[in-house]
Amino acid sequence: METKEFTRKELYDLVWSTSLSKLTLQYAFSNEGLKKLCKQFEIPMPDNGYWMKLKFNKEIEKPKFNPIFDGEDKIILTIREDGNLVNIDQSPLTIKTKEILSDSKSPLIVPERLSNPDILIQNTITFHDKRKNDHYYRDEKIDTVSIYVVPDNYSRALRIMDTFIKLLRYRGHSFRRDINKRTMYCSKRC
Repeated sequence: METKEFTRKELYDLVWSTSLSKLTLQYAFSNEGLKKLCKQFEIPMPDNGYWMKLKFNKEIEKPKFNPIFDGEDKIILTIREDGNLVNIDQSPLTIKTKEILSDSKSPLIVPERLSNPDILIQNTITFHDKRKNDHYYRDEKIDTVSIYVVPDNYSRALRIMDTFIKLLRYRGHSFRRDINKRTMYCSKRC
């Protein structure tokens, strides 16, 4: 990721010459992230309504820049890449979620009909069909997904799980049995 370095004075000039909404398009920070950064470096920011007052030539009170600061006078902002939704100041979970959402190839849409199901879903359908005829049917050799829903929601649950499994596989995860060879679990490839 490309970055740009600012002094406190340069960042002060920037936040008073460009609105936060425009800055968040240029730099990988949210509005709140930029506000926290300015607060941390003791840089005053425009009040709500500042840009409208400026637009209509209303009287504006702009606080003066205070050059006295105990900390380092070096601020680094990450430049936002085109189409990237990730902000540096977000939690790791939010960043990971936005990474997945911004990947156009991620299989995120649950289809209306089940097509080309994952092998785990195929096995689950086979197991479920055999279980209808024989309530005590068991087959420990095939890997399935446990789905417990009312019959009306079964088809929908299969589609949701199929999409979820495909997304996990797309993200580099695999499925294995536990040490007792009884339970399936998902693991990340190394």
